[in-house]
Amino acid sequence: MDTNKLSVLDKYQKRIFDYIRDYHPQIFIDKEELKRTVISRANSAQEAYTKAILRGENDVEARYEANQVLHAFLEFSPCAYIKEFYEELHHEEIDDEQAVSIWQKTEDIFENYGMDVEGSDAEDRLRDELLPFMQ
Repeated sequence: MDTNKLSVLDKYQKRIFDYIRDYHPQIFIDKEELKRTVISRANSAQEAYTKAILRGENDVEARYEANQVLHAFLEFSPCAYIKEFYEELHHEEIDDEQAVSIWQKTEDIFENYGMDVEGSDAEDRLRDELLPFMQ
């Protein structure tokens, strides 16, 4: 299999594509970035699995390592955070398109706080900065 192309048959590509679709819809804005991300992460996950097996890990342990590589740095989802915060404020849900629209206006705010803002002391400041965009 050519590891530089998208393939519906590649299990790691399918997994990360589905995860990005569900939790990081902002990545879909740039189709080339989406393609690079899916292919790169799938290749890295397959490599991690293979290396783990060669080290003598069992299948479950190897799949765990591959999954860790596949989802690395995607644990925090700004769009999911926006959706949850909006619902908390307005008691109604917004769809991915609306969340992406808000994210586009607040991307620099999220960059200032990093991926580990949820549950931190800085989360209240993040929410204060996001509030004007939650109308």
